[in-house]
Amino acid sequence: MTEVRPRGKTRMPAEWEPHRSTWLSWPHNRETWPGAFEAAEKAYARLVQVIADSEPVDINVLSEDHRTRVRALVGPTRYPIRTHLIPTNDAWCRDHSAVLVHEAEGGLAAVDFRYNAWGGKYPPF
Repeated sequence: MTEVRPRGKTRMPAEWEPHRSTWLSWPHNRETWPGAFEAAEKAYARLVQVIADSEPVDINVLSEDHRTRVRALVGPTRYPIRTHLIPTNDAWCRDHSAVLVHEAEGGLAAVDFRYNAWGGKYPPF
């Protein structure tokens, strides 16, 4: 990936501003959810169902098997669910995803905060 600095000022959109979809990463690390993994998956499935009643949802998944499981748990939705094979340490999208900001000229830029998983606690993330 090539690092490019935004031209001019950028602005992070507010949570309530119009957007094309909501991004999530699906839970997969059972160590992060001791005794609650199945409940976490059920909660995520319900969250996706509610969001997908109003807009598309993009979900990062670990593998093809994971993709199949996620689709089965979520079931049919009004708006599309798009899954992406993107390895993550777990469901914390705010930690491992880029943050999109608006450029002054109207374009979008992705900001990478170079998150290091709490000082390297979860290698290789």
